[in-house]
Amino acid sequence: MKYRFLHLTLDTKTSELNNSNGNTLLQQKPFLLLQCLVKNPQQILSKDFLLKEVWNDRFVSDNTIAQTVGQLRQHIEVDSKNPEIIITHRGRGISFTPAVEIIKDHLINAKIESIKQYAKSPTTVWLSILLVVLGAVALWWYMSTQKTEPLPIINQAASNVLFLSAQHADASETWLQNSVSEVFLGMLGQQYRGKVSAEQLGLEANVSDYLHTQWNINPNLNVVTTDLVKNEFGYSLALGFTRENQISQSQRFTGSSVNDVLLAASDWLGEELNTDLPELSTYLPGGPTVVELYMRGVAAENDSEYEKASQYFELVLTERPDFHLARLQLAGVKKHQGKFDAAFVHLDTLENTALYPQIELQAVVIRGYIYDVQGRFDEAQTLFEQTLDKYAQAPTHQLNPLRFELSYIFTNLNQLDQALNQLDQVEQTTTLASDPLLYVDTLQKKASIYQSMGRTSEALNYAEQSLNTYPYPCDLLGLAKSHCLRARIYS
Repeated sequence: MKYRFLHLTLDTKTSELNNSNGNTLLQQKPFLLLQCLVKNPQQILSKDFLLKEVWNDRFVSDNTIAQTVGQLRQHIEVDSKNPEIIITHRGRGISFTPAVEIIKDHLINAKIESIKQYAKSPTTVWLSILLVVLGAVALWWYMSTQKTEPLPIINQAASNVLFLSAQHADASETWLQNSVSEVFLGMLGQQYRGKVSAEQLGLEANVSDYLHTQWNINPNLNVVTTDLVKNEFGYSLALGFTRENQISQSQRFTGSSVNDVLLAASDWLGEELNTDLPELSTYLPGGPTVVELYMRGVAAENDSEYEKASQYFELVLTERPDFHLARLQLAGVKKHQGKFDAAFVHLDTLENTALYPQIELQAVVIRGYIYDVQGRFDEAQTLFEQTLDKYAQAPTHQLNPLRFELSYIFTNLNQLDQALNQLDQVEQTTTLASDPLLYVDTLQKKASIYQSMGRTSEALNYAEQSLNTYPYPCDLLGLAKSHCLRARIYS
């Protein structure tokens, strides 16, 4: 019997643990413990249960059990010091968090033997050759008649969303809460924007005050609350949908896999937002194991644990090289790590693949940022300008991040008028309601350029505007930068 979970497979006949790097022969007790866990996934297993299943009801100390758990974590955890697969529940036991797929060897072997016997027939050989030829002709005809159309960019109304994720005391739930909002934001083309957690805001009163502040800025803001948890039956996702002064809508989605839950939830969310979200199976390809690895990577990136995130995304791409969103985020992680050559490898792959436009635009921003850091300003300028020409008919809210980044390139090239021209276009088509962070960043950037041009009054005007506006998006770093900018102008 074989058990598959995440990127690993346990062979109970050989006591081997298989991954992309090869096989590892487990020692007896770690093997028996893992076998017990994969047979009872997503359940809290007590000490008495473990003693019976692993140690044959023999008495062993808590220290012995802890050592065995630690040895097993060395083999299966990305970071054994911060476990996410084998979770300890103090005073209750341990649990195994991933979904597990059973692979029955005898069924596979019987099927293979049946195919071998059938394949020995001469008639079968000639028929197979004929089918291959006909299939190749059909594929050539189909490809020659098809046109690859870019998938649609999500409309402005659908991107006008704030996700609020729930807070859980159980550490094993953290990666679920930290990733589900990012998944939906990615589908909306709003990666890294438009989300906040209850943990960040603290008390319930703070959540209420924060939402009222956001609605004062943007009365049309759609607030989506998310609460994704694992239970004994699989996954459960509670979604809430709220607009200011309107009755909240809520729905709970359950399923044996995270894919089932996200699929049903994305359909419902699309209806509430009155937009067609991308097909989930295309945007998040792969089975439950791959999607779970991806979500763990998203959670790690969200916590700035870039090495751990990199490992998760690389495991995803080993299983599904066509997982474009994972490749995009891996490129972003490599950028944060300063591993620019590695980032370019993934960006080059994305460049030559039929993509959702929002993924391509985000890939361009990452590449342009790296060019900027490397001092390759002319290449960055060409990249941004060509992309803006290519998507000239796209909604402005999708192109404004590129224009903002292009203003930095013009600034570095000392072409300050061109930089202001790009920022003017961003300011004219962005409001505090539609994209508060980009709006105030634009005000601050214009103030900085005006100061360098010696146009003090205009610089001070924009610095004051950014200073007055930064508290709304709750960006303390941006607020501090505005204070420093105003101080420089006054000096």
